[in-house]
Amino acid sequence: MSPNLPFGDKAFGDLLRQIHVDPTLMVFFYWRTLSIWDGPKENPWKALVWPLVRESPALCCAVSSMAASHIFRERVSCFVDISVHKVASIQALANEQESVRTDLALATLLALAFSESWGQPTIGFGCIRLAKTFAKQALATCKYNSVSKDDYARLKFLCITFVYMDVISRLASDDGGSNNGDPIIQKCCGFVGKETEMDPLMGCATTLFPLIGDVAGLAWQSWGDTVPRSG
Repeated sequence: MSPNLPFGDKAFGDLLRQIHVDPTLMVFFYWRTLSIWDGPKENPWKALVWPLVRESPALCCAVSSMAASHIFRERVSCFVDISVHKVASIQALANEQESVRTDLALATLLALAFSESWGQPTIGFGCIRLAKTFAKQALATCKYNSVSKDDYARLKFLCITFVYMDVISRLASDDGGSNNGDPIIQKCCGFVGKETEMDPLMGCATTLFPLIGDVAGLAWQSWGDTVPRSG
């Protein structure tokens, strides 16, 4: 295992060999994940998602696919890893479905959505639709259950990320996206709260992307009203 890779122990190495993941992809994920903050405690991918990677083959494969799609233009050999690890992640998530934790499932689906948006001409619509179910579960978990400070921060970050990816997918879709007007977006924004002034993905105010989503929805609705209908 690389000395630059946290959790570089035998158990984690065995997991990577078992699911056929190149440790180099883990290094790239850890050191080059998208965030305007890059400190070990500032970057939420490092601080909140990375500790879960060794707990779930599905998440491990998902972040491997995410890392491969991030760097395949620099390392063409990684292009194959995008789809290989994506398929492996989906299969592993299906196998874990009965017992998978909400944060693990949500992190896995969001990582796969990022992987698709970077490595393919799609925005991971299927992953976003599935992620919505787990975003709802995350909100319910924090509302009705006692959760640790770390778990609360993790679910909060994942909800921010879900809103971001949902809006991006709607901007790129042919119909304005299936979540347009869905209260889950506003509920996620309410959960995140106004005290979170800036998201770690784009450095924008957390209120910006919901507004962009609303504008996209109105644009698509207006466009649909002006398109002649056959019959």
